[in-house]
Parts: sequence; structure tokens; C-alpha cells
Amino acid sequence: MTREVENFLMMIAPIRGIGADRVKELARVCQTRSFSAGDIILTKGDPAESMFIVQSGMTRVLVTHPDGTEKFSETMGPRSIFGEMAFLTSEPRRADIVAESDVVCLELDKKDVRVLLEKTPSVAAFLTRILGERLLRSGQITEVGKIHLSKEIGRGGMAMVYEGLHPDLDRVVAVKMLSHQLAFDPNFIEHFLSEAKIIAGLQHPNIVQVYDLEKAYATYFIIMEKIVGIDLERLLRSRGRLSPNKTRSLILQVAAALAYAHRQGIVHRDIKPANILMESSGHAKLMDFGIAHTMSGQESSEQVLGTGEYMAPERCLSGEIDGRSDIYSLGVMAYELLTGEIPFQNPDPYEILRAHVEDPMPDLLEKVPGTDADLVSFIEKACRKDPAERYATGAEILEHFSQGEQASRRGKSVTILYDGYEQSLVQEAIATLEKATSMGSSIRVIVNELGEIE
Repeated sequence: MTREVENFLMMIAPIRGIGADRVKELARVCQTRSFSAGDIILTKGDPAESMFIVQSGMTRVLVTHPDGTEKFSETMGPRSIFGEMAFLTSEPRRADIVAESDVVCLELDKKDVRVLLEKTPSVAAFLTRILGERLLRSGQITEVGKIHLSKEIGRGGMAMVYEGLHPDLDRVVAVKMLSHQLAFDPNFIEHFLSEAKIIAGLQHPNIVQVYDLEKAYATYFIIMEKIVGIDLERLLRSRGRLSPNKTRSLILQVAAALAYAHRQGIVHRDIKPANILMESSGHAKLMDFGIAHTMSGQESSEQVLGTGEYMAPERCLSGEIDGRSDIYSLGVMAYELLTGEIPFQNPDPYEILRAHVEDPMPDLLEKVPGTDADLVSFIEKACRKDPAERYATGAEILEHFSQGEQASRRGKSVTILYDGYEQSLVQEAIATLEKATSMGSSIRVIVNELGEIE
């Protein structure tokens, strides 16, 4: 019977996506339930103890007004899922579910599922997929806490992103829903919640601002600044590779962001093109501190999160990590920006991790002859196997590039004309500019008083 249940579950898209091994685990906690035509399967107001998947037959969802008249009705047949919203929120059932014909369902009891998810959090990804289908569909879910959702704008392996309106800020925001796979991982959640306030406090021109955190539907939603642009991964895919000047600009911007974040005690742990948003002006913003980790921490093999193609050797070995792990990843990314390909490629992810630990970085000049010396030396030092031999901080990276540019630094003059009573406003504007350009960047604001002008 279990094999039959496995085969059936593999036909359901949100569940099939978690992989055959995890579907097998899920099948073991499914119970088969049979109902006759006319039976009430779920009753409005009852506690949410389980969710159901229709194997055969037809059911009807009945939502009624307080006076008992019908408000909404929908039929559901084989492979339909119901009861999952109350399952996720622990709120009472919001509708009656009635068997229109003889019905066979798979029942997932909340207690059994929780035991499974505590043991194997990755199985919980199917809940994210189901919830993702419900959000915004037919107006079923349009609110997360105080945020009003308007549309989906992106999705990845560990999150789905929606556009929303923040009423307190009166602005459009991005709302990132973390995968339930992370939400049910106690190691991840312990670190994530302990650092949420720190991450929300990060304010830097090259870091996407996080405004708030909401817990809903058995997971977490990160409310953050919405950027108009595309991520660097898509930009790179469309262009093949970037010029030395564009690469240098991106390295400097990300290094400035890292210098600031590391000073706050935060290691990003997943520096890669997909986590850098590009505005049309060329301004870059680092995002996805959702898997950040406090500095001077040690990871176990179960806790390692990130992307293997960019992972520092000490992270592959589950060793001590600090900001130099991010710097290694930045070096790998710089190599990719200049060549159009990652340095270590292999269909076996474990071979990629092994290469980061044991193999020398490919020679950049063999791939792209004539590459500027400052870029070559940056990648060579950033990607040293021993963290002690890398740049210690993002500020050192900025210094590295500024040394070769001293003779050719550029300046731009701006004259502010104001009446005497507006002096405080001008001083405030200058202070804001100085603060915005002082966070690890090599930009300097020089103020010259011109005196009175007729």
C-alpha cells in the first residue's frame, strides 16, 4: 500500500518537487480514509488536526454567511488538497467539506507530520509549494500580517518573493517567504531569529534594506526594500561576461557592503550573482542575508547553507568561519564575471566542494589574456585556500583597488546656493551625503565654503 501511496503522491506537483526519497518519507505518515456520498469530511469551526489529498471521488467546499446562506462553493476531485490552510495556521476550519460521491482521501495528521519534519526538515518544502499556489490565487490569501500582497515577483529554491504594500511606511515593498524547509530546521531558525534584528538594522547604500519580519502560515516572511532592476545572475546570463571596469565597480560595491556588514558581526555566507540586485544606473545592492550567521561561528555538516560553486574551503570542511569566507566567494564571483564561467565545474556537487578545498584556481589570464593586473591579483589573493592569506576585510579590498587608481581618481563639483536661514538644511544634506559615502567606500566629500555670493 505504501508504494501505491508513493506513486500517487509523485503525481501531485507540489509534492513531487521535493524528490522521491522525501516523498517516500511523507507516504509513511499518510493514512487512507474513505467517505460515502453525503458525509461531512470537515466541519467549519473544528480544530485543524489534519489535511487531506483526494485520491478518488468528488468533494465540495461550502463557505456560508453567518445566516447560513451559501457564500462560496467549489468542487474538488482527485489530487486536490484541502484543509492545508488551517493545518498551517492552527486556526479553526473556515469551511465545510462534503463528499459529493464516494471519496477516498489520504489524511496527513499534524502531529505525525511535525514529527517527520523535525527529523527531516527538507520534506517541509511541499508546504511552501502548496502555500505558494494559494497566495493571491482567487483572492484566497492577500494579507501577510499588515502587508497587502499584490503579485508574485520571483521564486527560488529557498524562498518565494511577492510585491506588497506596507501601510505604516506607505510604500511598495518586497515580501520574501522563507521555505518551510528552513522554518522547520531548528538550527537555522535559532540563528535566524537571533540575528533578525541585526539584519533589519543594516543600513548601507549597497545592502537591500530589511524593514520587518512576520511569522505566518508556519513560516517567516521578510519585509524588505523593493529594488527596480534585475539580479546579477540574469544580467551575466544575457551578456556572457562583464568588462573589467564593470567587474571592478561591482567588486568595490560588494566589498563596501561586506566591510559594513562584517563590522556589525554578520557574515553573509552566500555571496553569488543571484544575490546581487542591479539597478539600471549600475548601482548594486547585496540581498539575502536570510542565511547570515554571526561571526566566529562553527558549522556542522547539517548546518552548512549556501551555494557550493562559491563556497570557501573552510565552509566545505564545516570549519570556523568569519568574513574572509565571504571574501573568497567574492573572488570566485569576480572570476565568473570576467570569464563568464565558474572556476570549478562538475555535475557532482561533492566534486565541486573538493575542488575548492584541494585544487588551485584556474589561471585567469589563460581564460582572458590581458586582464588588468589589479583584478588578477585581487582574485588570486581573495581565493587563497588559507583564510589567513586572504584580505582580512572588505576595507582592504577597497584599499587594494584605490592604490592603483590614485593618479586617475575623478572628481565632481556641486555648488549649493542658499539663503542664510537655510544653512541648517544644507548642513544636514551634506552630513547625509558624507554618511552615505563613508561606509567602506573610497568616495570622499570635500566641502569648500564660498562665502557670500551676490
